[in-house]
Amino acid sequence: MRPEHGSAAVEQSARLAGKHLFVTGGTRGIGLAITAAALARGARVSFVGTTSDGVRNAEADLHNSGADVAGFQADVTDEAAVHAAVTAASERFGPIDVLVANAGRSSVHGPLRDSSPAAWWSDVSVNVLGVAHCAAAVLPSMTERGMGRIIAMVSGTAGRPSPYNSAYSCSKAAVVRLVDCLAEEVREDGIAVFALRPGNVQTDMLAAFAESEEIRRWIPGDIARLRPQSPDRAVAATLWLAEGDGDALSGRWIDAEDDLPALAARAGDIAAADLYQLRRRKA
Repeated sequence: MRPEHGSAAVEQSARLAGKHLFVTGGTRGIGLAITAAALARGARVSFVGTTSDGVRNAEADLHNSGADVAGFQADVTDEAAVHAAVTAASERFGPIDVLVANAGRSSVHGPLRDSSPAAWWSDVSVNVLGVAHCAAAVLPSMTERGMGRIIAMVSGTAGRPSPYNSAYSCSKAAVVRLVDCLAEEVREDGIAVFALRPGNVQTDMLAAFAESEEIRRWIPGDIARLRPQSPDRAVAATLWLAEGDGDALSGRWIDAEDDLPALAARAGDIAAADLYQLRRRKA
């Protein structure tokens, strides 16, 4: 069955065959689903996770399906570890064509006044610095070859107040702006950069959010509004961008539930009106 995006179907193709995708947070949830789907389309996939056991287990599961995939243990906030993983992955499968910056954390909930500054900053570091480290590590090769795509996972909280969840929402807003800045930096180098909201996918992080005592105390309505989804739309949107049909939308903040082909067809109008980004509007 084809994955759907709004009212339009995103066609599956073999254009990822032979391409090298590098996926962070690839041992579970959205990252693991993207890895498996990309492998099914003939891509070569390397991924990173924070624990060696997680990497080993995911790699074993994927190898059991006959896939050729490589996993690496790395903390995305550790610049040296990220560069080592990118180097090892490139030696294994060749230069990285697509970076999927999926690793994220949301562990600090409740009033800012009661939060640990170190824990708050740790969440922000994973979500923002992690993307920056990974992008910086893959960009030299992409720039040299004049091609590449970077897809960073963000959240709807980047565009609205999210009280008692400030570390996560602030960090995701920062990633949207990072994508905006980076897309302009590399536009002439043949590299496209996207901010993608995957939706409320049923992941360990979403489950932890729903079970958080702080969330239940301070914003129980957010739990009531959650409608956990399968990762299918997020996976389909990611691979559609990876294949290149959305390159005209580089720099934009889009949603896995959007009608992506229709957005791409309106890319010129979207750019002219400066839509699908964080902007200050004045009356």
